[in-house]
Amino acid sequence: MKEFITDFEFKNNRNYVHSTTMIEQLRVFVYEDFQHRDKWELPKIDAKFHKEVLYNGKYLIAEDLSELPESRTVSADFRFYDRNQSIYAVFIEDKAVNVVRRIKTNYSVEDIVMERDFCGTCKIGCPSSKAYVENMIEANKRIHLLTLKEEKNGLKVINLYMKKFPFYPPVTSEEKAVMIRIENISIRYREGSVATLNSLYFPQLVTERFEMAYIVEGL
Repeated sequence: MKEFITDFEFKNNRNYVHSTTMIEQLRVFVYEDFQHRDKWELPKIDAKFHKEVLYNGKYLIAEDLSELPESRTVSADFRFYDRNQSIYAVFIEDKAVNVVRRIKTNYSVEDIVMERDFCGTCKIGCPSSKAYVENMIEANKRIHLLTLKEEKNGLKVINLYMKKFPFYPPVTSEEKAVMIRIENISIRYREGSVATLNSLYFPQLVTERFEMAYIVEGL
């Protein structure tokens, strides 16, 4: 097991660490200290975000899951894997270490076509791995906001988990965008919030489906 100290930033006007930021920093640690990116074959990631992350902290990363703390004691846990190997990680927040950096993100999510509640298609930009991940997450968020457009302003859309998320842009080096289809699996309304589970895939490509779950607060 290895330990890595984080240096997160807040995106735009957020005051919590975006899931894209957590995934990107984990990617750097895995590629630099465990297995170089060239040794992964179409890697995927599973991620569970147990609570909002407001501070920096540390990743604990291991090749054996038994070396890591239980999920209930951490802020998030991850599995980074392909068909031949797996790396496991957890994030532990340190409330003594503030996030001091802030960056501006310009998303590339275009041509959104809604089909029904929490379902639709759109095109996302993929100029880099980081941009691909953040645009994918943003696309699902916008589908949620468009579904709930009649609700009051100030909704908060939170990424709960990702399963079999393809951790690579599904495009060639010459392409910069890809179509994504988002289909709803389940919707659970509670007082003041709604939780969703969506299945996503690339309709123009032969790829495996993956899942993302969100919660929308402030209804």
